[in-house]
Amino acid sequence: MSIIRIICPYTILLYQFYEFQCIEKPIGGKQMEEKNYQVKRNLSAIEKTTKLLNDLPDYMVRFVSHMSTMKNSSRLTVYEYVRDISIIFQIITEINPVIHSKKDITVDVLDHLNTDDFEDIMMKLQNGYEKNGKTFMDDNASRARKLASIRALYKYLLGKNLITNNPAAAFPSPKITVQPITFLSDDEIVLLLDVITTGSGLTARQQVFSDKNRTRDMAMVYLMLSTGMRISECVGIDIDDINWEENSVLLERKGRKFQNVYFDEKCAELLSAYMDEREDMDLYEPTTALFISRNGTRITPRSVQRMIKKYASVAVKNKHITPHKLRSTYATGVYETTGDIYLVKDALNHKSINTTARYADISEEKRKEASTA
Repeated sequence: MSIIRIICPYTILLYQFYEFQCIEKPIGGKQMEEKNYQVKRNLSAIEKTTKLLNDLPDYMVRFVSHMSTMKNSSRLTVYEYVRDISIIFQIITEINPVIHSKKDITVDVLDHLNTDDFEDIMMKLQNGYEKNGKTFMDDNASRARKLASIRALYKYLLGKNLITNNPAAAFPSPKITVQPITFLSDDEIVLLLDVITTGSGLTARQQVFSDKNRTRDMAMVYLMLSTGMRISECVGIDIDDINWEENSVLLERKGRKFQNVYFDEKCAELLSAYMDEREDMDLYEPTTALFISRNGTRITPRSVQRMIKKYASVAVKNKHITPHKLRSTYATGVYETTGDIYLVKDALNHKSINTTARYADISEEKRKEASTA
C-alpha cells in the first residue's frame, strides 16, 4: 500500500469530488496588503523586468504586454523571458561589430538573422558569456530555454507582421537528457518523518534548532507530502488561506489562478499544533504568514530547502531530496492509488499532460518490478 494512501486518502477523494476548481480570490483583507507574499514576489519580478526593458528596444515593451495579457503568463515567467532575450541580445552586440547596444537591435536586425547567427549565439552561451561581472556557461537545458524565449519573441513579431523571417524556429533545440524522477518510497517517508519527530542522527547544533522548530517543520513537510504543492506555494500561505472546516488551503498557482487543495485529518492536527505554538510566539511585527522563521518573518524558500536537506540527508542518504522531490513523491503515490493521470495533472497544476505522463511511466516500471520480485 502506498504511503500516500496512508497520508491522504481523504485528500484524494476530495480532489476527485471538487474536480480542482480554479477560483478567483476575493478582493479584500490580506490580498490588499502590501506585505502579501505573492504581491511582493510579483512586484519584484515587475521591477526586475522594468530594469531590463530600459536597455532593450521599444518593441520589447509591447512583447511583455502581449505575454502578460494575451498569454496570461505570470510576472515571473515574463521576467524570465525578458532576461533570456536580454542575454541573447547582449551576445548579438558582441558578435556583430555593427551593433553597439541592445537598443540597436531593431526588428529589421532580427529579420535578417539566420541559422548561422543562431549557431554562433548558442556556441557563445555554451562556451561562456559575461553577465553582471561573472562568466556563465549554459548547459543544454539553459540554452534550450533561452532559444524558446527568443522563439516566443519571433512568433509575436511575425504575428504582428513586423518581420517575415524566423531563424529561431529553424534552429534545432539542444538535446536535453531527461533525468529520472526521484521520489521517496513508503519506508523512506517513514524514516524522514521519524527524523523530524525525534531528531535522531542530527548533530548537536542541528538538534538545538530542530527542537525549536520541530512542530513547524513536521507540519510543513507533511503538508507538502499530502498536497504536492510547490515550495513557493507553501511559503506563500497566509493564515487566512486555511479553511479548517473543509481541511483545505487556498493556493495561488501558476497562471495567476487560485485553487483549493485539501489535506487529511492528520495534517490538520499537525497544522493545529503548530498554530498553537505560533500564537505563543513573540513577534517583532505582526505577519499574516502561516509558516514563519526564527526571526518572526515569513519563511523563505531557501530556508525550506535547507530544512528538508538537513532531515533528508540523515533519513535518506542515497538520494538528493529537495522540496520538489516531495512533490514528486505525492504525484507518484496519487497515480499508484487512482491510476488517473488527469487527476495527477490537476493536482500538480501542470499545464501539459505530457509533463505529468512521466509519473505514469514510473508506476509502470514499479509494477513490472513487482511482478518479477
